[in-house]
This record gives sequence, structure tokens and C-alpha cells, in this order.
Amino acid sequence: MQTPESRKLYGVRRIHADVKDQFGCGKNRVHRLMKANGIQSVKPQEV
Repeated sequence: MQTPESRKLYGVRRIHADVKDQFGCGKNRVHRLMKANGIQSVKPQEV
């Protein structure tokens, strides 16, 4: 799942893109599951 350019940052869109073929769930479901498990996306810090 991790690619060198990802910088270990995952949001709803990236996670959905990784799991949609495997599990067949929608973006809103991914968001609800992330929220229920306390997973939040992180904005990259500006350098």
C-alpha cells in the first residue's frame, strides 16, 4: 500500500483507491470506518 512518493500520508481518497477493488466499498463507507476507528488524514507540513 505504501509507495515512496506517498510520504506515509493517507486520506479517504488514497485509502479508498487502495481498497475499492479488494472490498468493493464506497468512499463514504471508508470515511465512516476511519472516523469510527479514530483514523484521520494529516495535512503535509510546509517546509
